[in-house]
Amino acid sequence: MTLSEQQIAALVQDFAKKYKGWAGKSKSRPMDWITKDPADGSSLYPEYWPGYNYAVKQYKEIEVHTRQDVFPERLFAKRAPNQTEEQYKYLKGSYQAITVPEFEEFKNVISRIYGEQLWSVQVPAIGTEGETYQEYITEQMYRVRNLEQWFKANMPSLKIKDPNGLIVVDAEYSTEYDDNGDEVYSSERPMPYPEYYPSPRVVARKLGEYYMVISYDKSMVEYNGTMKKEGIVLEIYTSTQYISIKQVGKQIDYKFGQPEIILHTAGTCPVWVIGGSPVIIDDEMVFNSPFYTAVPLLNLVLLDSSYLNASKATCAYPHEVSIGIPCDFKDTQGNTCSNGVIFDRMSGNERQCAACNGTGLRSRMGPTGKLLVNPGTDLSPSRDAEIRPPYLAFVAPPTETLSFLRSEIIAHTNKARQILHIGETEAKEEGLTAAGSMNRQRSVHAFLKPNSEQIFHIMEGVYNAVGNIRYPGEFTSVNFTYPQSFDEMRPSDYLVTIGESIKLGVPPSVVFHQVYHYLRSLAFTDEKTTRFYQLIVEADQLLMLSQNDIISRINSGIVEKWQDVLHQSAPQLIMELMRLHVPTDVAPEFFDLPMSDQIAALESLAKSKLAEIGDPVQQIQAAILATGGAA
Repeated sequence: MTLSEQQIAALVQDFAKKYKGWAGKSKSRPMDWITKDPADGSSLYPEYWPGYNYAVKQYKEIEVHTRQDVFPERLFAKRAPNQTEEQYKYLKGSYQAITVPEFEEFKNVISRIYGEQLWSVQVPAIGTEGETYQEYITEQMYRVRNLEQWFKANMPSLKIKDPNGLIVVDAEYSTEYDDNGDEVYSSERPMPYPEYYPSPRVVARKLGEYYMVISYDKSMVEYNGTMKKEGIVLEIYTSTQYISIKQVGKQIDYKFGQPEIILHTAGTCPVWVIGGSPVIIDDEMVFNSPFYTAVPLLNLVLLDSSYLNASKATCAYPHEVSIGIPCDFKDTQGNTCSNGVIFDRMSGNERQCAACNGTGLRSRMGPTGKLLVNPGTDLSPSRDAEIRPPYLAFVAPPTETLSFLRSEIIAHTNKARQILHIGETEAKEEGLTAAGSMNRQRSVHAFLKPNSEQIFHIMEGVYNAVGNIRYPGEFTSVNFTYPQSFDEMRPSDYLVTIGESIKLGVPPSVVFHQVYHYLRSLAFTDEKTTRFYQLIVEADQLLMLSQNDIISRINSGIVEKWQDVLHQSAPQLIMELMRLHVPTDVAPEFFDLPMSDQIAALESLAKSKLAEIGDPVQQIQAAILATGGAA
């Protein structure tokens, strides 16, 4: 779609009208992240497009669970019953974002789609040496350097935080001056790069056709008689145009200059909505984050944890109860304290006694912190004699409220974690069955598959748009292979499955497959550790056998004793081989040897160890004979 100047002007005028009316009400701007939302739930911003406020409200509700520095004003706006202003200030001052770890763990779940060997991309050989497409997207990309790493670093969190945000392929165009001294675009290749715009900045859109955003850039405008770089810059993206419109004149007038238009060669509108579960609002498609379902529970966790902290400050510590004596303070005019109040006979006014702070009693604590009790005498009896010990006590308030809040926090957190497919703690999952692990695996797969499809669809589109913009007429397309399976199972899931498989007598070849994946789940990020375990899997022929089976087979002569040595001591033997290895040009490290050579070296070392320690059965027999057969 190509927008005419009239269509561009209409979009800008509509935005300016809505923005000016809203800004006049002293509302916070859409690009201000920390915003005090109205407590009554009314619309926070103009409805720039159907569903805009829904999208922004979702963004802000999720944001408080993803950042440590954002206080959930809207969540705490409605006070709890009996809550004072002082208590509210304490809640705000002591607030801790304790749900951020759930966000981080959930992000790790989404990140599984980028597992090695789960997906691939083939790129065309386009460009000249030193500026090929492959070199550009891996080493030279403007602003981000490596396109794949940008996606891996950003998309999992953006998928959670902002399903209605945009991924845009923008471009930097070089300029030069012509013979007339006018600035024109040079013939150098454009430098396309990915850009993210959060949903509050998306102020106009027609899905798949055009999108208008509030840019991160600013324009020069007049503010209180001086020029300041505080004006709004709007960017519009279509299938053929990059359009930039800058605010001009006085800031409060919201006037915009003529559009600056650059024609691009992306071949499509280079904008993608991050996406999620679709929701229709007034015939407009809006998206829900996969994290959004758990937000109500996590909100309760934030509230309860804040109330717990406040409650601990007021009722978790014991209160001192001790004996006091009537205050007998007398001021310079001779006015005395009576039940904490001093009556001024000259003026007829009353004031609080400063000596006892209006309590009418003075402390009986001595200078060393001891409570002083007056025993009295026969001539001057004391009422202290009527007091029975203890003279000093500490009263602890009931803690049922604290225990209740703590149990609520745990319950809501666990429920949210189940919704987010991150489960409870490992300690609480020890009782899982293999069937339970498989059900969880299916659930995680069903969750990851559509989110993976959406993310890789955006990646494929961005890769193609970058190529078409930088190499117009030369670029063909990239070939993406999307993930079809994921590493859904955790180490604990594999152990449960392996244990039950062995109990049920599942064929060793099947158990071997499970053990192999278990080892990979422990070491998939460390190449050396992966190769370490790979050698054990390849060389240990007894890996699938129980110790009783091994002993039985040794006694039957089916298994040789050196194989048991290898089975029992493989890690130590491999580490010894690594230390003894002599580097060569072909194999600088032990693991650079061919696998067959590694296995042969390991078997040889196991045999030599057996020769050193001898036959353990013969050693036992010799020991018995040496003691004359005594037990």
